[in-house]
Parts: sequence; structure tokens; C-alpha cells
Amino acid sequence: MKKLIFVCLISLASLTVSAQYKWGIGAALGSPSGLSLKYFTTDTEAFDFTVGFWHDYTSISAAYEIHNSFNDLGGLNEYKDQIQWYYGPGAHIGSWNNNHYNTGETHTNNLFLGVDGVIGVEWKPDIPVAFSVDVRPGLNIIGGVEFFIQSQIGIRYTFDR
Repeated sequence: MKKLIFVCLISLASLTVSAQYKWGIGAALGSPSGLSLKYFTTDTEAFDFTVGFWHDYTSISAAYEIHNSFNDLGGLNEYKDQIQWYYGPGAHIGSWNNNHYNTGETHTNNLFLGVDGVIGVEWKPDIPVAFSVDVRPGLNIIGGVEFFIQSQIGIRYTFDR
């Protein structure tokens, strides 16, 4: 299985420069894992929505992302137009499913609400698929004040402009 993934990644790496996409739908894997939808409003601005599930909660998150290209990727400059980094603010709302998976403590509220940030990297090769990796720090404001850091790996089928 590892060899198959390696061969697929090497094959994808040999593709040429791609065009920007308008929107994409796919999977977000991490904390939380779920369905992801990204919609570009301009060439550099997008909204990213995730309906996700984790050990003890279900959530909906939305992020406003600003995408930027890299000026220099060293030995990877041939992929400079395919790889972008992004950042932005966001928010989330969700509900606790049961006791806290880490401590076993009972959640005091069923609902939680908070603010998020996101910073990540996206690779869009010359096929209708985009791959991303990001880190999402957040703060629950309602439903148990708590700072947390989540991470996700994303894969989306993309639709051109």
C-alpha cells in the first residue's frame, strides 16, 4: 500500500502547471474529519466549509482564506504555480456527543461556539484534484472555554472556473 501511494505521489509530481479552480468538494481528514467544500470568490480569496466529526463532537466550521503564491521554492520552482499557502479567520459551531474523550468529564453544555484561524499549504496539480495540509488554532467561547489546535489533511475534487 505504501508503495502504491508513493508511486501515485511521484506520478502527480511530474504534472505541469495548473489553472485555478472555482470550487471543490472532498474529504478533510484529521481533527475533525468530515466533508469539506471550498469556494473561491476571487483568484486569491476563498471560503472553506467543513462538516466534521471527532471522538466526542460534531461541528460545522467556516473559514475565510487568503491564498498566496510562494516567491521561491528552491529546487521545486517548476511547481511554484501549483502550490499556494493560505491563512485566515473562521468560526465554528457544534454539539458535544458524550463525555470528553480525553478526561471522561461530562460536558457542561451540549452546544459549543468559537473562533478559529487557519494557516496551510495547498497543491493543485494539473488534474481536477487539490491536496491541502493545514493547522487550525481555535477558541471555544460558549460550551466550555478552551483553546485548542487542530490539523487537517484535505483532498478535493475541483471544478474549474
